[in-house]
Amino acid sequence: MSTASDQAPVLEVAGLRKVFAGKRGAPDTVAVADVDFTLHAGECLAVVGESGSGKSTLARSVLRLIEPTDGRIRYRGVDVTGLNPAELRRQRRHMQMIFQDPYASLHPRQTVYRLVSEPWRVHRDLMPPDPRARVRELLDQVGMPSHAIDAHAGQLSGGQRQRVSIARALSLRPDLLVLDEPVSALDVSIQAQVITLLMELREELGLAYLFISHDLALVRLVADHVGVMYGGRFVEYGPAERVFGNPQDAYTRSLLAASPGLGESSASGGGPR
Repeated sequence: MSTASDQAPVLEVAGLRKVFAGKRGAPDTVAVADVDFTLHAGECLAVVGESGSGKSTLARSVLRLIEPTDGRIRYRGVDVTGLNPAELRRQRRHMQMIFQDPYASLHPRQTVYRLVSEPWRVHRDLMPPDPRARVRELLDQVGMPSHAIDAHAGQLSGGQRQRVSIARALSLRPDLLVLDEPVSALDVSIQAQVITLLMELREELGLAYLFISHDLALVRLVADHVGVMYGGRFVEYGPAERVFGNPQDAYTRSLLAASPGLGESSASGGGPR
């Protein structure tokens, strides 16, 4: 889904940098180096690269789950990097994250109702008049049966858990979702279902997605723009059609060549079909 270029961005990142200090005399590690991008409502920016390229560190830095070393992060014009903890907590209702492993992100002994309604205990002003009814609505929105509301997370499959994670993120009505490898921990047969759900929600709710992935075939399906990350930097950044159809950087070309079904079309200059 493309968005008019004159619309104000949901997210603006400029010069973002994250350095981890070396321990016991080891040199510092530059995990993210001078990354810039913008993201509009309804758009999906995918960040791709090999393991260790800095993708997940970038995602967590954008939400200040880890503190950036330098740079600016603006959500709808508000400088998130300058917010104190209380202000950041209020701002975070608009920016939610879906983690890679639904087995780690959901407590197995808590009920689905408890998990999905948990954000309202932090943002009490968003507590709906009938929380159970609202949780049922959210479960329906992500394709879960309403009777699952009293199930414990430990009773659910991986795909069901990830749907509950999505419902929990949606409970605060955000307009930005940061998706860190959201289907890589799921069975292949379930991955397509969850991706279809995410694409439908983006269309229905006008959500902006920052989508972290190593799966280029998947990225080709979902992304409007692509940032190719290597050594903490974007070595290539642009519209998905251009990145896949006419890659400019040698690293991008090597990634595409190593991806089944992508190398031939990229080498010949063909764009996505």
